[in-house]
Amino acid sequence: MAIGLTDGGPVTVLWGWCIVSLISLAIAASLAEICSVFPTSGGVYYWSHLLSKPRYAPIASWITGWLGLVGNWTVTLSINFSFALLILSAISLWNEDFVATA
Repeated sequence: MAIGLTDGGPVTVLWGWCIVSLISLAIAASLAEICSVFPTSGGVYYWSHLLSKPRYAPIASWITGWLGLVGNWTVTLSINFSFALLILSAISLWNEDFVATA
């Protein structure tokens, strides 16, 4: 966000949010369409198996499953990291002499 504010200004940030929101809605709509056609509890790896060619179905579902797992790990790690930074910032608000060390 700092790059957007310094290089393009608030207009860049505003239109960036709008464009990314529309792209996210398009992805959600396409996944909803796939979900309504192929209802399953397996998730996206099962859909990738169904929608790919039979030759590539096993590797497509394997890659999709692993990318989903790594994505979940990444989201969890980023939430933990952000919460740790929030706590360190809150401590430094009340104690100006506080220096975070490992």
